[in-house]
Amino acid sequence: MRGPVGIINYKYAYTEKGAGVLDIERGQAPGILSTTWQTDTSVGNKSWGYIENETYQTPAFIVQQLADVVSKNGNLLLNIGLRADGTIPKGVQTVLRDVGSRGNGSTAGCGGGSSGGAEARDRLSLRY
Repeated sequence: MRGPVGIINYKYAYTEKGAGVLDIERGQAPGILSTTWQTDTSVGNKSWGYIENETYQTPAFIVQQLADVVSKNGNLLLNIGLRADGTIPKGVQTVLRDVGSRGNGSTAGCGGGSSGGAEARDRLSLRY
């Protein structure tokens, strides 16, 4: 049996219930939502793409944001800005490795969500 082929996201516009997933770009839900939603952000502070001299979100901030989003029934889409040749800048690699080492593919180190607590951490996983 084949699973879903894709998901339709919407922003700020009404859609029929269940027809899409609410996308709150670079933001978060104020509380637990009854339906799944998504937020997207970038590892970079200034751009969604590659720029020289970019500064980056801290690993602690990303882990805290991930835990908070998941605790509110959400998903976090984390963008990385690749160089033109497709390589990942060293600064991004450093941030991602640190985030990955905190969870090591599991929920370890993913606390601090504003709501949802242990139940949310039980269903949290890092996938890369």
